[in-house]
Amino acid sequence: FRFEYDDEESPSCAVLYVYEIHVNQMYQRHGLGRKLMGMAEKIAQNESMSKIVLTVFKSNKEAMAFYDKLGYTIDETSPSKFA
Repeated sequence: FRFEYDDEESPSCAVLYVYEIHVNQMYQRHGLGRKLMGMAEKIAQNESMSKIVLTVFKSNKEAMAFYDKLGYTIDETSPSKFA
């Protein structure tokens, strides 16, 4: 992850970027990904960040379902909205 202000010309909020989470397949579906995202959310909350941005290939259906289950949605600023 990395901390950064929104990259707009006039940034309105600090953002936590989660670029990748890798959990070995043998350990998937044991709550580790949920725990890691919970830690990222806690960091963002502690640092007064109002937004978490993820990078996920739409073709990665398992990851998309994982983040959807956690309540994440595709943001209006997502590059996929402009394709």
